[in-house]
Amino acid sequence: MIWTPDTLLNAYWFFSIGNNAYGFRNGSFQSYNTISGLWSIHAVPPTFVNIPEAFSLSGKGYIILNGSDFYEYDPLLNLWQLKSSFPGLTYYDGVSFTYNTKVYYGLGFDINGFGTPDFWCYDQASDTWTHKPDGPSNGGMFYSSIGAIGYSGGGIYVQGTNLADNIFCKYDMSSDTWDFDGYDCSTPRRQRINGFCFIHNGNLYVGGGFPGHSNYSDQINFDMWQYQPNSLTTTYSLPQNLCAGEQYTGTYITSSLLDSSNLFQVVLSDSLGDFTNSTVLSSFNSTSSTGSFNFVIPNGNYYGNGYRLRFDSSAPFDCITSVDSFTIGSALVQSFIGQTTGISQFQTLNYSVLFESGVTYLWNVTNGNIVSGQGTNAVSIQWGNNSSGEIQVITTNGFCSDTLIIPVTIGTTNLLEIENNIIQLKGNIVKNELEIINFNSVNFNFTITDLNGKKLIASKNSLNRINIECLKSGLYNITFDLGNQVLSKRFIKLE
Repeated sequence: MIWTPDTLLNAYWFFSIGNNAYGFRNGSFQSYNTISGLWSIHAVPPTFVNIPEAFSLSGKGYIILNGSDFYEYDPLLNLWQLKSSFPGLTYYDGVSFTYNTKVYYGLGFDINGFGTPDFWCYDQASDTWTHKPDGPSNGGMFYSSIGAIGYSGGGIYVQGTNLADNIFCKYDMSSDTWDFDGYDCSTPRRQRINGFCFIHNGNLYVGGGFPGHSNYSDQINFDMWQYQPNSLTTTYSLPQNLCAGEQYTGTYITSSLLDSSNLFQVVLSDSLGDFTNSTVLSSFNSTSSTGSFNFVIPNGNYYGNGYRLRFDSSAPFDCITSVDSFTIGSALVQSFIGQTTGISQFQTLNYSVLFESGVTYLWNVTNGNIVSGQGTNAVSIQWGNNSSGEIQVITTNGFCSDTLIIPVTIGTTNLLEIENNIIQLKGNIVKNELEIINFNSVNFNFTITDLNGKKLIASKNSLNRINIECLKSGLYNITFDLGNQVLSKRFIKLE
């Protein structure tokens, strides 16, 4: 690549039309023809400030002066004409995209030097401005567009601070939607203010600018990056509120040629939407350009709103992040404890599930009566005569609920009291193996089922470790049969 210098004294560039670049140079409004290498002088705008907001559209140039005065330049007539005033909040360092006979303009800094998300569309045919969905609240962003998609990134929220950003987003001018494509992805993009941006062979090139400090004199970015747009898109069938332990589905499409080592991942942010300390919900190897994926929100410290999802590919690296945030709740029934076989007629026994703060508990019993504890995580039940019975516990936490149903048999004698903590799982969020804590070294059989009761793994051996690599990611039940008592627990299998 060869850079060719030119002498541009006191030059402020406004816009380009065809092979001509227009701007102020040496006190006059001039154009430079890239073919002939010649300069031409043209009519001066009615008023002038050092760096106006400017763009070109359908063979004409436009500038915004003093935050609202909007002028059109016709190069054929060499004439400036006043147009409808810009009604937005952007005062300088804004972003503009052009598409067909419209220009989209906004963001940047307001008159007080704060970033504004305000975004507008100018229709050249009708000379009207229309408000559009808000974008990122940054000024000094790099920007460019390919067809109907405008790209912008970097910038800073407050002028003169060191809070530079490395966001990267796109705006679809055909659907009027913002997509924070690549936001918070672990790419080597640097924080930058007033970086350059251009398009070549359908790819976006970004570089230069400043890293984000009020003293720019000795801080300049010398890097440049290439971005291949539209390579990865995803769709999710997600409600606004998600529940821990439930399985959700998404689909993806990529135009990239995937390497045989490619790994896809579904990643969960923290409650602030930040992926610095993210959680991988699902991962799978694939070279297919289209497909679907499942993931489960793990039960644990995932409560509240502000969460987002990110979908990554590794070879080549790409990612896309959900624009809308969502709320996570939990109401999983965990660690059922109580005797379910060998129960005498009319015997009163205690049953419980793991207590979770904020969860309400509703117990229902067949062939028995709840003596005490209704509405809590532990109840006493008096069973009826010789027959089968059933325990149902329904947990609710806000918008999330879960139901566990346990069958019981009544009428068998020779009971053996089993301590509540005789068998436990060492962690209920696992990948390849379940570890069993058998406090009293008792013998047991176990069965692993899905939430529909389908038997997936079973053994008559008292294992300390159970290999679950064959299971897909999701929520499962494991039942321990100790001969005179059945213990039921739940766990989440991660990829």
